[in-house]
Amino acid sequence: MARHFLLLVLFFVTFAANAQNAKSLIKKLHEHNFEKVKSKLDKTLEKDSFNVVALYISSLYYADTANQTHYQSESAYTYALAAIESFRNIDPKEQEKLEKDGLTHQVLTQHKEKLEQLAFHHADSVHSLAAYQLFIDLYPTAIQFDQAITQRDSLAYSQAKQEDSYESYRKFLDAYPQAAQAEKAQARYDLLLYRAKTNPVSIAKLEKFIQSYPNNPYRQEAEKKLYFLFVDQHQLHRYQEFVKRYPENIYAERAWKWLWFLSPDKISFQYQYPDFPDKDFLNRHLTLQHTKLFPFVKEGKIGFIDSQGKEQIEPYLSGIQEDHLCEYVDQDFIITEKLTLFGAVDKAGRKIADCLYQHVEFFAPGALKIQQKEGIGLYHKAGFSLIEPHYQALEPAGSYLVKAKQNDKWGLVSYYDSLVLPFQYDRIEVLNDQVAALYKAGKIAIAPIHDLLQRKVKDPVFGLDGYELTHENFLQVQKGDQYGIQSVEGRTIVPTEALAVEEITAGWLVHYQAGQVLYNKKGLLISPLHYKDVLPSEKVFGVKPEDKWGVIDQKGQMIIQPLYDTLYFIGDDGILLERDHKKFGYFYQENLTDLSKYSKLTVQVSTFHYENKTDTVPFIIARDKSRKEGLLTGKGNVLIQNKYNEMSFITDSTLLVDQWGKKGLVSLRGKTMIAPRYQGVMPYEEHFYAIFQNKKFGLYNARFNQLINPGYDALLKRYNSSDTLLIAKKGNFGLINLANETITPFQFDAIHYWSDSVMLVQQQAKWKLYNFQRNYFLPETFDSFEYLRNDAHEVVILTYRSTGYGVLSNRYGRIIQEEYSDILNLGTPEEPVYFVEKSVSQAGLFIVLYINQEGKIIKEQVLKEEDYEKIVCLD
Repeated sequence: MARHFLLLVLFFVTFAANAQNAKSLIKKLHEHNFEKVKSKLDKTLEKDSFNVVALYISSLYYADTANQTHYQSESAYTYALAAIESFRNIDPKEQEKLEKDGLTHQVLTQHKEKLEQLAFHHADSVHSLAAYQLFIDLYPTAIQFDQAITQRDSLAYSQAKQEDSYESYRKFLDAYPQAAQAEKAQARYDLLLYRAKTNPVSIAKLEKFIQSYPNNPYRQEAEKKLYFLFVDQHQLHRYQEFVKRYPENIYAERAWKWLWFLSPDKISFQYQYPDFPDKDFLNRHLTLQHTKLFPFVKEGKIGFIDSQGKEQIEPYLSGIQEDHLCEYVDQDFIITEKLTLFGAVDKAGRKIADCLYQHVEFFAPGALKIQQKEGIGLYHKAGFSLIEPHYQALEPAGSYLVKAKQNDKWGLVSYYDSLVLPFQYDRIEVLNDQVAALYKAGKIAIAPIHDLLQRKVKDPVFGLDGYELTHENFLQVQKGDQYGIQSVEGRTIVPTEALAVEEITAGWLVHYQAGQVLYNKKGLLISPLHYKDVLPSEKVFGVKPEDKWGVIDQKGQMIIQPLYDTLYFIGDDGILLERDHKKFGYFYQENLTDLSKYSKLTVQVSTFHYENKTDTVPFIIARDKSRKEGLLTGKGNVLIQNKYNEMSFITDSTLLVDQWGKKGLVSLRGKTMIAPRYQGVMPYEEHFYAIFQNKKFGLYNARFNQLINPGYDALLKRYNSSDTLLIAKKGNFGLINLANETITPFQFDAIHYWSDSVMLVQQQAKWKLYNFQRNYFLPETFDSFEYLRNDAHEVVILTYRSTGYGVLSNRYGRIIQEEYSDILNLGTPEEPVYFVEKSVSQAGLFIVLYINQEGKIIKEQVLKEEDYEKIVCLD
């Protein structure tokens, strides 16, 4: 190649007739007389460093591969460039002279390009980064310059790709930022950096990555993983901490929404969380959370009004679930329908989920269950997916987890669809957010919820046949025919060796073959002895070591020696004991009280309710040896002397007494309320007792100590809550007072309360309103009625006669005239909104009214049949 190159050079210079010196030097080059050439060139350039011919021949000198001592391609190229530069700068006459001698700018340029071509060929044959870089550094004007850069960058990228680490791509990008592969390298660098810095995934690593590489395109993925990992346990305090620690996280908004739906106190929510970012969401939910919504239709679209008739959701919905047509919407979402598929909106009409599902229903606070052909999933009420619909079934597993079914087996997943337990169980039950019972092949394993949330349950042990929650934080467990106690964390309290376990206030009464043992809630023996029988109470325990009863305290100390044949607790007041036919009372004093004068003692416990508390008080019905009964306090003090044949509590504060077969009432203080002379006495309302004698009924009012002797055909009933007016029957019904005076004649087929001065009565198959204080009928008559509301605040009835249905109130009077074909209360009895309709059949129209409890029309419409059918309740 070098020889060929030299011949080319000779061709260009030998045709010049007046270039003897140049010819001589070139001849010497051809003869490889390099030392003479070099000596001559050095002298020439020493005199004139810009001598074009000398520079050109110097380039030839260094370019000749036969010149083993001084061959230098870089020097050859340097002299070639110098020759071209000098040629440009010499006098034009000198240029003409050189050109006549055959040394033209073209010759110099072609020589330079040939050197560049040879240099690139060399770099390409070496095919290394150093070779390409050297060419790029030395030959910046070469035609092959861009190709060298391309080759260098490609080779460097291949090497980075072969190592395939974020460091290799970083090195490539730092060295060659303009490379064509830079974009791919950057993408690969970002991904590998993200993986390297976050795996194995942990909160700490994700936090550091987000902080250290805020511009990395995988930051959002890291924020997503951080969110899912941080709140995976679906606990309120975790969402609270998340929004506090990561307010800029792209998923912070979701955490805020969970806070709203999981918070038990919506009233103070905005004060508890003043930084809640979505004020519009919060305001509309706070405003509408207790607002009842009622559907209406307009031009084929459905909207909703509130109980005042104000439009809360404009009519834009194609359809709604049929249940919403028959009652108000009180939940925080509305199920929408379109072409037989369902979706949901919130109470302000904002979309939660499009109508894409075969079924939508409430699942848990903040979550809706959705169903498609592919399966069942979860959707958040704030409008984002939680679990894609790919399960056979989903059920809440307490507050924190979700039971999921795949291939007919149950497992546990989080609310973010991460696997907690694999799908290999026949059944899963969760108790009090504390433990999960796992069923498999007829056996049960217990897994603490805390361990499940921490993914600590790997190989549950299936050895149990049954379990039951006891004392809230413990489990009574069964293996075969044996029982034990363990804490919900799995700590053994009582080994599974007992015949039975019985929960008592102090802990457990455990039955073994050898006897019964008492354990406290710490799993410690109250007494190491095995008793034949144990009778627990709040304070102490009755125990039977052999054949006699004694008493031990909570520490197992014997406080009454086991000498007694029988033992009964008198609530917490004391204990009844019997020995050798002698009876004693122990009232937590030093000595026993002798009760031997009584032949029978029966403990009766009564409950008394006060404004702020409830008391349970024990009493003793005591029978003496003359077979007369009286009453003692729980501490053995006499309340009622023994004078009755029989005595029993008929209420918590009143005793039914029997004397010679006749019944009466006595108070706890022994005061006679009704003398024992009736066949029957029974309570039926507060302060009221029915009396029966000779197939007639009477009444006793304990509050006013008023007695009405039996003389009526049916049980006397109070007129509403009145203590002084009674509905009585003598053939027909009438009204009497406690003094047994007739208020109205006995002329009605039925009487119901309407007001304190007006009765709702039936007479001659018609219902009417009768003012019994002034003895006249009000102008209301109807064929039948049913109660829409009947309480102390208001009585409201749906009335009917031939002209149609109407509504009548004892507070507001006639609310709706009896002229409508149907009336439906879409609201509550306390806050009704009546959907009232009347058809105009000849015109194919329907008059629809929405009327409130006062009879005010809050919305009025005339609907075509197709619109009416969209809104009518078909139940």
